Amino acid sequence: MNEKSAPVVKPEVVHIKELLEEIRRGKLRVPKFQRPFVWRPEKMLELFVSIYKGYPIGSPLIWESADPVRSLDVVGPIAVPQAGVKPVSYILDGHQRLATLFGVLFLPEDYARTEKQQDWRWWIFFDPESKGFVHVPKGPPHDRYIPLRAMFNTRDFLEVARTIEQSCGDKASDYISEMEELSSKLTNYKLAVTRIIGGSLDQAVNIFSRLNTSGQSMMPDQMVSALTYDDAMGDKTLAGTIDDILESLQEFQFDTINRITVFRAIVAASGKSIHKSDWEALAEELKKTDLNEAAEKTKAALRSSALFLNVFLKVPMDRLLPYTHQILLLSEFFRMCPEPDSYQEDLLKKWFWSTSLSGWFAGNGGNTTQLNYGLGEMRELAGYQQTGFNGFKIMSVDDPARPFPNRFDLRAARIRALLLFMLLLEPLDPETGTPLQADQVFRGPGTSALPYVFHRAPGGLTSSPANRVFLRTIQGRPAKVQLLGVYDELRQKVLESHCISEEAFHALQNDDARCFIETRAKDLERSEREFMVSLGLTLPKETGYAEPDIDTGED
Repeated sequence: MNEKSAPVVKPEVVHIKELLEEIRRGKLRVPKFQRPFVWRPEKMLELFVSIYKGYPIGSPLIWESADPVRSLDVVGPIAVPQAGVKPVSYILDGHQRLATLFGVLFLPEDYARTEKQQDWRWWIFFDPESKGFVHVPKGPPHDRYIPLRAMFNTRDFLEVARTIEQSCGDKASDYISEMEELSSKLTNYKLAVTRIIGGSLDQAVNIFSRLNTSGQSMMPDQMVSALTYDDAMGDKTLAGTIDDILESLQEFQFDTINRITVFRAIVAASGKSIHKSDWEALAEELKKTDLNEAAEKTKAALRSSALFLNVFLKVPMDRLLPYTHQILLLSEFFRMCPEPDSYQEDLLKKWFWSTSLSGWFAGNGGNTTQLNYGLGEMRELAGYQQTGFNGFKIMSVDDPARPFPNRFDLRAARIRALLLFMLLLEPLDPETGTPLQADQVFRGPGTSALPYVFHRAPGGLTSSPANRVFLRTIQGRPAKVQLLGVYDELRQKVLESHCISEEAFHALQNDDARCFIETRAKDLERSEREFMVSLGLTLPKETGYAEPDIDTGED
């Protein structure tokens, strides 16, 4: 840690307009080690909903220093000047929130309005009719829509009010009243800010890591980026490198894995323990490591892992990966062994399915101590001819599988494992008889991604995974209609590909939800057990379970 006078921590409450003015003047800047702007459009809208309702939006952390720190010349979509005087303040945490507020509320009148997301996301409007916030990706906004960029500019505010008065008839006065109320809420909204005055960047980041125990915190890679910034990576920060790695995984549809997983993969590739949570100590260790080299090796290893998951294990996207930790461990294996032989591939296949079905990562395997041991076993497997590797011990592949689930929840690892098995059956489109691709089905978020057969079923059976099918969502043709409309010459192949027996299909024809779901559940369970036997896995000890294991990718 750099030796400097002790920094002073100063909590304060400021109006958001005051803070944004500091950004506009270049007095408050975004250091280059921060991640670029990554918030999704819907996340931007949620921020303004919170402000409108008077909810807290978190406390930004700002470090004020006379020391120069390389910083961005653009915040959100807007160029900002260099600070004219010292000291300068730097945003250590809260960049995404403040960039959203600054970019939307200070957006220039002539800013581009194209159908590209990077353009239209900054144009946020308030609908005084619904009292909601909206984007308008295509076409002109409704006459009553109020651009938020006009809220802090008197001339623009009056111009918008004049337009509403001329175009909205009897509703105009009500809309203008809503606009005035919105302006008041934005102008009077106060933000809790924590300022660290003086000290070094190392001291500021470590103070933050101790202060911020909840809420939207700086990610570990951002903290380590800050602490290693001048020495290890230069202009290429660790946080920026992780963004590059995630972008490179897009072609395999694995670009939305938790960035903490990528961070841990780099730490593991550097030969360090992923158990570390003392960011200053970890940063000091990583300064002695060639982080660029470790990051590049990790990038190649994660790409090999994603390809292996896609091609060999038939996992089409990270959304269906049962446990995020699985790609972390595969990354370490492929870093050391880019081209596995058939013995290693078969062991990895059994390991993947065993841990997916048994819930090893949901138990002791989910803590970082066990994960470090697991990484060690992967390294031994990678060099098994030299290490004398004789099977997994810590990550047992002999644990019994969890019972067949009785409730569909796409967040649950056991459900994702079941869906991967169902994909192995190569479900066919009832209309064409051609195999369906996962990305044709998984377009919607959450549990709505896989359509119901029966939207209502007795005895809680609606939530059964046997009541879901791999079919495209087609307006006016729900899953049940698609299945019943299958051509006779395709029927047997289509039904078998969806694990629907003749008995279950007859129940479907008779609109008997209970019989269909119960029969198909038994068929799916039987087929899944046959698959487990073919891999030499240990079958479940019982049937049914109550609580699904939800994988967050974190400890």
